[in-house]
Amino acid sequence: MPAVAPNVDLVASNTHGQGIPKSGSSKHHPADEAVHADESRFPSIYKGAQWTADGTTIIAATYHNQLCSFVVPSDLLEPREHPLVLRPQKTLSLPETTNVFAPAPYFALEAPETHHVLVACRDHPIQIFRALPTTPTPVDDRQPDETSSLFSYRLISPQTEAYLPVHSLAWPSPYAATSSSFFVGSNNLIAQFNLHRIGDGPQQVVHTIPSKRHISKGNGVGMRGMVSALSTQNDENYVPTALLAAGTWTRWVGLYDFARGGERVATWSVADAAASVVVQDPLSGSLQRPATKGGIGGAGITQTAWSPDGRYLLVNERQSTGVLVYDVRVTNKVLGFLAGRGALTHQKLDLTVYPDSEGLGGFEVWSGTTDGTVKVWQGVGNDEGCVWPSWDFSTVDESDGEESLPRSPVGSVALHKYGSVVATCTGGWRVTDKNDNNDDGMSSVDSPSPSSSVPSSDDESDSSSLSSSSSSLHRSPGRFPNNRTFDKSYLKIWSIRTKSHNESSPEAMATPEMDRIQADVRPDMPYRPVSPTDPCSIDIEPTDQVLVG
Repeated sequence: MPAVAPNVDLVASNTHGQGIPKSGSSKHHPADEAVHADESRFPSIYKGAQWTADGTTIIAATYHNQLCSFVVPSDLLEPREHPLVLRPQKTLSLPETTNVFAPAPYFALEAPETHHVLVACRDHPIQIFRALPTTPTPVDDRQPDETSSLFSYRLISPQTEAYLPVHSLAWPSPYAATSSSFFVGSNNLIAQFNLHRIGDGPQQVVHTIPSKRHISKGNGVGMRGMVSALSTQNDENYVPTALLAAGTWTRWVGLYDFARGGERVATWSVADAAASVVVQDPLSGSLQRPATKGGIGGAGITQTAWSPDGRYLLVNERQSTGVLVYDVRVTNKVLGFLAGRGALTHQKLDLTVYPDSEGLGGFEVWSGTTDGTVKVWQGVGNDEGCVWPSWDFSTVDESDGEESLPRSPVGSVALHKYGSVVATCTGGWRVTDKNDNNDDGMSSVDSPSPSSSVPSSDDESDSSSLSSSSSSLHRSPGRFPNNRTFDKSYLKIWSIRTKSHNESSPEAMATPEMDRIQADVRPDMPYRPVSPTDPCSIDIEPTDQVLVG
């Protein structure tokens, strides 16, 4: 990425809950009208999106218990007058609210037997579904409703035999030391599942506190609370290791080495660091507003993310104006923090990291804000202390009349592996007065619902009730509890290109990375009937080298 702000152009989009016209026509499909009618009863928004491992498909989750798979068109980056209209190749209806999902790390568009997505739904086993249809279906026809899972894995309480809520998920690369496993986080525990053991429980359970029955809940050892974030580390050669970073709603971080049976390497609280960091005013001439002194806030960890080389760990919290950056080579050492983030909301706003590509050193961090902006920090890891964004761009499309709508939070920023395309999900809800019939209400970012507050206890009953309250989103028609109404939600794809002297020429829009993307994206790839396949039967060669930072 360039050190200066590049040109960011909208190349494709999808509006959630509206009828999508056929390309080049104003005709609406009956299937889209049915979705639109259902949407009027059960409003929803996109809450997250992820690229598949091969960079050909985007899988997006909604608050309406759906996963939508979009195969990116091969002509995505060709010059055109208007952006492409995205239409999902498959919409998977889930039985209950899903907190987390992950595309298979071995996903390849040309191999239908790899089209897997791992999903954890409330009160259900952890399941693997097919992300794309297995039979060729004309684009004008409604896709078959394939809702049955391929494989399932159980995480239940030994005392009550109830399914434990899963609020975090990590599915390592097929070249990782733990390539045949995936990890989930629940209340006071991290569970490791073996993909080969279909239908069984976890291969290993690591409790984050010694005992839940002790009066002091672990007596100060380990970390208690719902494990709400999991991420796996890479080494300096970008080879995955077996070190797992976990975060909790109670604002604790833990490092666990699963090459040594889930041994706890370190645990610490981020509360003191977030409260004590000094927020310096941005440099003169910067477009950033002066910040309020006295910490960056925080009300529970929603994401942990490693730098590409595995040296630094980023801690992403809700109700925060920054992101803490830790040097894991020195336990509990705060290298600095990313200021000016703008995430004072209980809604989860994900961030993503990308290696330095301009010789600046460090790495890049991309994150959305509550006002519809994506901010980019470059050279992260080069300097200590307060780091302000290098540049940003708005996800609001003024040409489409979005400027007149309330600015919605950017819940997800997913950067393509080649760095020249980024996908964003925008959407939020607003809370209005019960006696007010218009939509001029208070945004959820200013007045979060009680169900979104940080749990005050680490008991299973508390986490279960929290999961239950979130699932009520799809059960209440029209206005939601507390008069919550949803704004328009968009999934958008943007091209990123370096500014040139002759920006009007089509050649100026092309980069080697873009050519590589178009070579890899083949939506007309013929489908063939596929029988269910063991996810571990795919030919992978996990490395024998295990490096722990």
